[in-house]
Amino acid sequence: MPTLFQECLIAIAKGQHQKYHEMNEDNPILAEQIRQYWEDLGKTFLGTDVYWSAVFVSWCVKRASEDAAVAPVGFVFARRHSQFCFRAIKNAQDGTGFFWGRRIEQYAPKVGDIIQNNQPGEHFDFDYAAAHEKYASHSAIVVEASDSEIATIGGNEHNSIGKVTIQLDSHGRIKQRNSQSFISIVECAL
Repeated sequence: MPTLFQECLIAIAKGQHQKYHEMNEDNPILAEQIRQYWEDLGKTFLGTDVYWSAVFVSWCVKRASEDAAVAPVGFVFARRHSQFCFRAIKNAQDGTGFFWGRRIEQYAPKVGDIIQNNQPGEHFDFDYAAAHEKYASHSAIVVEASDSEIATIGGNEHNSIGKVTIQLDSHGRIKQRNSQSFISIVECAL
């Protein structure tokens, strides 16, 4: 059963997807919303040609924490996925915060979690993510889950807000893939 924060996070991500998924980032309406993501996080908007997917995830977490009236302890609002994933892995190691980095092969994701994967051509793994804060990656929020698959919503997916289905194994864990392989899961315990 999702927590209030997780329900808010899912609703915000789904709402953004429903409103903007048919638009490209060059559309002035979506471009203005992307500007809002950056500015609401206190960051300077540099244009839609700058990767904005981590800012989308960060913005959704920030909005959900405001709507649920909880502090997102242990989450780093960042322009790089690797930064909040690095922090989540450290949180899990130290037993702190409400966002914990988990290994793909050891944890079954649930709604409200964040799935991190490689960009095309990259092959970073969990151990690399645990030791480095700055590298290219992607992540998206789990908004639906069944026994066999999860659905995620992420920003800057094909220059829009996209929804992706990810297959699970018989234990409910993500099936690893060769292309754009998965790196980590940020478990949301808030």
